[in-house]
Amino acid sequence: MIKIETLTPLILVSNTPTQLSSLNTPVTSVTIQADIDNAGHIYFGDSTVTSSTGQIIFKGGAVPITADNRPGGSEEILLSEIYVLATTGGDKVRLNVFRRKP
Repeated sequence: MIKIETLTPLILVSNTPTQLSSLNTPVTSVTIQADIDNAGHIYFGDSTVTSSTGQIIFKGGAVPITADNRPGGSEEILLSEIYVLATTGGDKVRLNVFRRKP
């Protein structure tokens, strides 16, 4: 069985990579949504993400990341392995996660 959760929005600091979660939280999928009122762009990637190396999410846009399109093909994603970066301080991302219920 799958549980769907919307997590508290992350408010980001300009040009600072921020973990989606500091906990090793396993999920089957996460959707990262850039707030429609953001002033800049959001980028996602690993802990070294920059505006040059990350994948862009435009304001109001969303990107799903699922375990089956993750390198290595494991069944779950650890939120602590995914980072986001904002080009403008105070911009937000919202996270929708899908978890397996025990």
